[in-house]
Amino acid sequence: MKKLLIIITSLIFLSPVTNAQLWKLRRYEFSAGIGTTQFYGDIGGYSPDKNILGLKDFTFNHTRFIINTSLRYRISEVFSARVNMVFGIFHSTDARGSNINRGFESSTLFIEPSLIGEYYFIKNKSENSFVFLKGSNKLLTSIFESLDLYAFAGFGGLAYKVNPNSMLTP
Repeated sequence: MKKLLIIITSLIFLSPVTNAQLWKLRRYEFSAGIGTTQFYGDIGGYSPDKNILGLKDFTFNHTRFIINTSLRYRISEVFSARVNMVFGIFHSTDARGSNINRGFESSTLFIEPSLIGEYYFIKNKSENSFVFLKGSNKLLTSIFESLDLYAFAGFGGLAYKVNPNSMLTP
């Protein structure tokens, strides 16, 4: 019983020390996501005088998908490097809007790679984004304890291929 008490007491006092190097155990972080795209370009759309805040330009027929993946490597507790890769499709058509008689339509496939460096000047205290606390008065405290603030810089590129219809090709 005495040994068990010593072990439990040791774990309680040593846990802050072991938590200080937790970032070394989780150096790699992979994320992925999906979303939607809308293209607001020269093809399709209403004239500004016939469109309030661009709301008429939004249609579900023009919605396409985007896939985002990233890999983050923690160099130190406050510095990280991240590689992003985004794949997506844009679609535009004159089927509605101000230029219906023109008949232009296109689909654009794109890929956007980027390399980004991150510097965390405020790091969360728990090294975990999901903090669950009971009681509504602790909600604001839990948000600030799990908050990360960082600056980032990097570079990237964009490659794309436009697939026009027969009216747009010439």
